[in-house]
Amino acid sequence: MFKIARDNDIKYVLGGHNVVTEGVLPYHWTYDKKDYVNIRAIHKQFGTKKLVSFPFLDLKMKKFIRNSGVEFINYLNWLPYVKSEVKEKLQKELGWKDYGGKHYESVWTRFYQGYILPVKFKVDKRKAHLSALICSGQITRQEALEEM
Repeated sequence: MFKIARDNDIKYVLGGHNVVTEGVLPYHWTYDKKDYVNIRAIHKQFGTKKLVSFPFLDLKMKKFIRNSGVEFINYLNWLPYVKSEVKEKLQKELGWKDYGGKHYESVWTRFYQGYILPVKFKVDKRKAHLSALICSGQITRQEALEEM
């Protein structure tokens, strides 16, 4: 993404993270899925082809990003973000249908967030996501408990 941006004189890459819905996530509940050490270990155990062009986010790539002149911006942190209003607007203007949970947009993410994390690792990210909404005044504690 950063290479494409640099090669096309694009100054900004937009990200979708925002503190309003994701700002209360305990450090030990996250894992850097861009960790090239982890990806290489998985490939060594299960891979069958050589990783020639896989875009690792290693020190070399981090240096490239830092020197690329491209800035990463989580633009949702720079405007009022009210989750219920955003969902309503997406439904009305784009015909979007709610898929029932944060990061339930695919079978894999629904399985990972809804089963693997809470059952295998005792990490229920709903607690963190709902806590962020409580902290931002978008829902009450009671509403969060009811959703749990």
